Amino acid sequence: MGRSGPRMSRMSSGVMLAYVAVAGVLVGCGEASPAVVHSDAPEVNEAAATITPADMARRIGVLAHDSMRGRATPSPELDAASRWIGEEFAALGLEAPFGASYEQRYAIRTVTADTETTWLTAGGADTLQSPDDLGLPFGPASDDRVREGGVIFVGTKAEVAADALAGKHVLVVGDAPSAFRTQDAFTLLGRLRTSQAVAVWLVSRTGQSVEAWRRANDLQTMQARTVVGDQPNEVPVLSVRLAGLQRVLGQGVLEAGLAVGEVASIELPDVRFATRTGLSVISSDEAPNVAGVLAGSDPELADEYVVYSAHMDHVGVGRPDASGDSIFNGADDDASGTAAVLEIAEAFIAMPTP
Repeated sequence: MGRSGPRMSRMSSGVMLAYVAVAGVLVGCGEASPAVVHSDAPEVNEAAATITPADMARRIGVLAHDSMRGRATPSPELDAASRWIGEEFAALGLEAPFGASYEQRYAIRTVTADTETTWLTAGGADTLQSPDDLGLPFGPASDDRVREGGVIFVGTKAEVAADALAGKHVLVVGDAPSAFRTQDAFTLLGRLRTSQAVAVWLVSRTGQSVEAWRRANDLQTMQARTVVGDQPNEVPVLSVRLAGLQRVLGQGVLEAGLAVGEVASIELPDVRFATRTGLSVISSDEAPNVAGVLAGSDPELADEYVVYSAHMDHVGVGRPDASGDSIFNGADDDASGTAAVLEIAEAFIAMPTP
């Protein structure tokens, strides 16, 4: 058996069936007559007794076997794991939720920023380009749509109402680039990225030369990232060099925006930005989710589900260790979790009333 080492999977697990390499069981409420089951009922104990060390060991052994080669995302071995889990679901008697299939496929792309098609304009003659005036401090965005909207300046500790951000380019102002590495700034950025803003911009009141700007931004802007599934609603985070922003807005308008306090916000009337975050696709692939459904017995809750999930992927094959072993088997990351999902399904199915 190869290594099950400390490396974490590139994808996290969750209750969502889409966008993660998930093995899941959806326990629904069904259509039969309702039943009340107490935790001390004999049938619960009998169902729980189906969960055994031998079953766990067998299932972990299949998923973490060297032949699965660490179940990287994507890989033929992850596809094999998905098929095996689907076969286990079928053998247990779970329903297939994706038509006649237990498997759902989702797209995976590896992308970097395309600086030639990354730009910002405020409708004037001057258009700012990456990498001289624009940067992507958290790497490339997930898509390359043109984003248009009004402009609002906010301080790094601002509490701004959601409706004031909707459809806006939000310019977060700090005294220096280091201002965006504080806990307050990260809290604000996290809130903005889940808002209805069009884009988030980091603006430092401390100007930088083109050379200094590029040294600070090139590495982050050009790093590769993995885009999983269809993510059209992601709010991109960009940075803009102060001298470039002055050319786009004009000195007077810029000074009004930069005057915003740490906890305040200033909306610019009659100013609209349009930006595009260009992408270069390095590779395109797809990977599976797998799920089964067990219908429940309460007709009033027939459209509600409880989702038990674990991620079935791991990190694949790496550099050999001292013994020559190069496989990261992922026994506990997360073959054990996936096996537990299967054991839970088997226990629920053993109940006389779903």
